Amino acid sequence: MGRVLMLTWEYPPRVVGGISSHVRDISRALAMRGNEVDVVTPEFPDAPAEEEVKISPGIIRVHRVPAYERPAPNFSTWISFMNYSMEQRSIPLLKDEDFDLIHAHDWVVAESAIGLKHLARLPLMATIHATEKGRRGGIFSQLSAHIDQEERWLASESWKVIVCSHAMADQARELGAFPDKIHVIPNGVWPSEFGAKADSQFRRRFASDDEKVVLFVGRLVHEKGVLELMTAFRYVLNSFNAKLVMVGEGYLKEDLYRLASQLGISEKVYLTGFVEEGVKKALYSVADVLVVPSLYEPFGIVALEGMASGVPVVVSDVGGLGEIVSHGRNGVKVYPGDPSSIAWGISYVLSDQVRARAMAEQAKLDVLQKYSWDTIAASTVGVYNQVLNEYKKSSWRAKEGVGQFS
Repeated sequence: MGRVLMLTWEYPPRVVGGISSHVRDISRALAMRGNEVDVVTPEFPDAPAEEEVKISPGIIRVHRVPAYERPAPNFSTWISFMNYSMEQRSIPLLKDEDFDLIHAHDWVVAESAIGLKHLARLPLMATIHATEKGRRGGIFSQLSAHIDQEERWLASESWKVIVCSHAMADQARELGAFPDKIHVIPNGVWPSEFGAKADSQFRRRFASDDEKVVLFVGRLVHEKGVLELMTAFRYVLNSFNAKLVMVGEGYLKEDLYRLASQLGISEKVYLTGFVEEGVKKALYSVADVLVVPSLYEPFGIVALEGMASGVPVVVSDVGGLGEIVSHGRNGVKVYPGDPSSIAWGISYVLSDQVRARAMAEQAKLDVLQKYSWDTIAASTVGVYNQVLNEYKKSSWRAKEGVGQFS
């Protein structure tokens, strides 16, 4: 049994992007194998400052630390204060308890993670979930340059770097991480939590019985390709009676309303806003096709959730999405940023239910075999133990009795 200190800037109930659910699920999967996980993360309204979750035979302890007491002057100030709070909570933990390694999630916690590494002389692991250059298509501002430097610093200071796809491995190498330091471990899902079919009454909340449900789940931001999807859907309506259901929030929400109006398809589009997890899973079950039209996507957990739910998927051939989906076998790939290609992919699925069902069934099998959290946890433990074995032989080692993860 091993013990890891996880540092993350988002953890349920705080949800900003995909890191929150990732850290929750990998922590749970590690605990199920008998390990101890301590998560240090910013506070959130009504969430307990200290929380202990027993997941036999292991345990998760969540330590929520103060964030900036009033709206911070800027993002950088908020980040610095958060890292200071994380250090202040983590130092007594590392002093009083027996930890084996530190695991940081993304650049936001780099400052505290690296400081704690040197203070405790414990090996530091990092999961780099995305990069600033990848998100923006380049470094075009002072803030982006700062984030890029933080990412490089974290990659340099980490004993090993975990990324979720081979596309992200290329980006990690661009940050200066040596190839033998990088390990590709995909994101995962709990397959048993998906696939339950919602009833027709639930479906009618979003579309009429004679409308096909074209589903999008994600942030309404540029990198998710939502404007291109809206344009593509106008073409789809030339051949199919369908409803575009878009789940999520983001700064492009009003732009999407305006675009739908300009295209004359407002009555065929439903922007739900944020929905609870149970509603999201039910929507997967009633959708005729799930579309993930991202312009940039390190992995694409939404595509996995759809595949686990048995809904046919259409994805951009970009980043991790292109690695999850095998075109024509377990889904359909389209060109990123190309409305006509996206429309073709949606129409390809809707036009042949037998073919669509065959792809969806194959996708479910692939998720069970490759992308369950049990499998991901086993791979993560393998990297942890490789690090600890190297640490034991290192002159940098500061503690005796180094543990082993199970």
